[in-house]
Amino acid sequence: MLAFRVIRLALAAALLLSLAACGKSRPRADLVFINGAEPESIDPHIVTDQVGMRIASALFEGLCRIDEAGRPQPGLAERWDMTPDRKTYTFHLRPNTTWSDGTPLTTQDFLYSWQRVLTPEFGADYASQLYVIKNARGFHEGNLKDF
Repeated sequence: MLAFRVIRLALAAALLLSLAACGKSRPRADLVFINGAEPESIDPHIVTDQVGMRIASALFEGLCRIDEAGRPQPGLAERWDMTPDRKTYTFHLRPNTTWSDGTPLTTQDFLYSWQRVLTPEFGADYASQLYVIKNARGFHEGNLKDF
């Protein structure tokens, strides 16, 4: 009789444990990069190698992103307006966008970022990509104090 109870209890426990495995599990959210070497940097302002660029691109988002067809799509900016002459763009940040520590993202963060890249002493290899901004080249070459 005792053996029968033990067997019934063991079967009941096994059934309960097997039912527990049927519950929903949370999907994993791992991001794995297989690189041949350590990146020189993941600072998006100074990265020049493919390994670092791949990681920095996954960590940081710009005002826009480029889709598969090469067209700009909203990134941290939910939309943008441009003047008819296409010389002035106004970007509208997504509401409630924050840094990873919860600090609100502001337009000043973007201005600081561009000034950092263009500061001559900083030495960013790709600073010339910002020359489309009015007076950016003069600022980068040290001829202007602001742009």
